[in-house]
Amino acid sequence: MKPTPLDEYPIHQTPLPMARVASSDRNFYDRCYFNAHNGTDDFMLIAGAGIYPNLGVQDAFLLARSGDQQYAVRKSDALDTRPMSHQVGSFRVEVIEPLRQLRLINDSPDDVVQCDLVWTQSFPAVLEQPHQLIHRN
Repeated sequence: MKPTPLDEYPIHQTPLPMARVASSDRNFYDRCYFNAHNGTDDFMLIAGAGIYPNLGVQDAFLLARSGDQQYAVRKSDALDTRPMSHQVGSFRVEVIEPLRQLRLINDSPDDVVQCDLVWTQSFPAVLEQPHQLIHRN
């Protein structure tokens, strides 16, 4: 494991490099998830990406429905270091303005679903409380 560009900044919360998660949970992940529709019942898109650093895997998916047809694209790859962005093959999520604007792109001509979409916040980001599973107190 090598340092990443984030290691230059004073943002560490543990004595570990930013590429290493503080949890030893093999199922620890970072994910993003998107929904898009055109306001009618004839089109819908669901997309997402996940990084699983303790498993050394990253994946992404796009699901689209147009009329009565459904289409799916799935991507997976090895994860060497924690990237600064979500990118698996031609699928990528670009941060245009943190917590305000994201761009979702899948530009492979070989994939059945291609897109270039920009998400702009409609309300401020909300911090979700962490989930905790406590067994016997």
